[in-house]
Amino acid sequence: MWAIGKRMGTATARRVAYLLIRSGHEQVLAGDLPALNVKGAATPLDRSNGYGMTRRQATRDPQTGVLVNVPAEQLRGWLDPASLG
Repeated sequence: MWAIGKRMGTATARRVAYLLIRSGHEQVLAGDLPALNVKGAATPLDRSNGYGMTRRQATRDPQTGVLVNVPAEQLRGWLDPASLG
């Protein structure tokens, strides 16, 4: 997943890194995280903004530069099954 995300571009790599970290698989990133150059980045997690969150409602993850524009309860639904292994 990480290898594919990196090949797709910086925004996709940031999203994949965020999801890997949140699901407890940060070891997959190895030392690649600094290469994402997250300073000032605000890559929306949900590119479509399907949940209709404003930028003020979203939070920015400082580690990946991802703007989390998905409500917490939906995000848990995305991640919980993935963390089962």
